[in-house]
Amino acid sequence: MNDNQILLLSLGLEAPWKLVDQQLDTTKQPHELHLTIQGERVAQYPCPVCGALCKAHDFKEKQWRHLNFFQHHCYIHASVPRVKCPKHGVKQVKVPWARKGSAFTLLFEQAAVTLAREMPVHAAARIIGIGDKRLWRIVQHYVAQAVARLDLSRVQAIALDEVRKTENRVQPLPKHLRWAVLKRGDLDHLTTHQLMALAELLDQGLDTATAWRVKERLRWVRQASTPRAAKWRITRFINYASALVGYAPLLEPVRKALQTLRNHAQRVARRWTSAFTNARLEGLNSIFQAARARARGYRNDSTFITMIHLIASPAGSMLKST
Repeated sequence: MNDNQILLLSLGLEAPWKLVDQQLDTTKQPHELHLTIQGERVAQYPCPVCGALCKAHDFKEKQWRHLNFFQHHCYIHASVPRVKCPKHGVKQVKVPWARKGSAFTLLFEQAAVTLAREMPVHAAARIIGIGDKRLWRIVQHYVAQAVARLDLSRVQAIALDEVRKTENRVQPLPKHLRWAVLKRGDLDHLTTHQLMALAELLDQGLDTATAWRVKERLRWVRQASTPRAAKWRITRFINYASALVGYAPLLEPVRKALQTLRNHAQRVARRWTSAFTNARLEGLNSIFQAARARARGYRNDSTFITMIHLIASPAGSMLKST
């Protein structure tokens, strides 16, 4: 097996692609290894849209950054064919070593994402020798791809705070109300100021008070002792809450939440036979705080959310096979 065959095998390439040249540039620091890959001119390539095998129409020179070869930076050069598909016209084929539009190979991006999971992005970018903005684009692409594959159909929530904030724009609400309506309505869970704010809210008969009553009534469902009792209570709760909410415009978030509960009542009832508890969320929150603590290089909320998805959500597990 010659040098070209060893390098070709390490790149995971098969016919019609072949390695035709390798050059080590020692004038650069660090040194750069340049590998030239070429596809057979007479070969047929799949159309990127339909997969039909077509002859090459022309070729375009492109370059990608690859994993380091020992201590040397490595670059792949290739003449990428464009095929002329009878159905879809002239299209550039997909190369097996890189995703469309990327200046890096798939193996390089996999290593980059792995480093970003374990250390601040700024440090990871310095180690692999690219700018942190470019690394963020790589991370955000794969996290968005993984998040899009997540099944979030079981996520449920009551939109009480949304009603409070909307109504507060129309009519000022009592002070100390924010945490009063979000906490449990038990006396030992509320401060004196919060109890006074809640009493004032209920006395005024505002829509936020209605949303709070719905939220508190939902606790009655959770107190069911069996799955059968839970199903019965869910039905009673939906009927009670729907009549209480009526058609008030500001209570639309609550109506949407009730419809979600109605659609997923069977799944919600599974909570009585599962072992999931709030402890899992508390564990995730500790990971969120760790992500926040190492937030050097985060320029906005979007990048912070991306990192949380990467290190704490099921999306991170999906990326292991990238």
